[in-house]
Amino acid sequence: MTGAGAFLADTMLAGSNMDLRPGTDGPGIIAFLIVAGLVLVCVFLYRSMRKHLRNVDFENPTPSGGAGRGDGSAGSEPT
Repeated sequence: MTGAGAFLADTMLAGSNMDLRPGTDGPGIIAFLIVAGLVLVCVFLYRSMRKHLRNVDFENPTPSGGAGRGDGSAGSEPT
């Protein structure tokens, strides 16, 4: 190869070899701290959501005064 093609190939090979230095074989401490922080935030969000879900009443409430039915009935049972 001669000219621009050889220069491009040499540049690409030199760039890929630069990352193979000893001590740079992982994502590093910064990536670990980011992931650990995200896990910690998720734990707090999970605990908060669990606390709020304990206060939710999942049974169907009886409509009082027909509010929420939308059919104008006054809370009587359908026949």
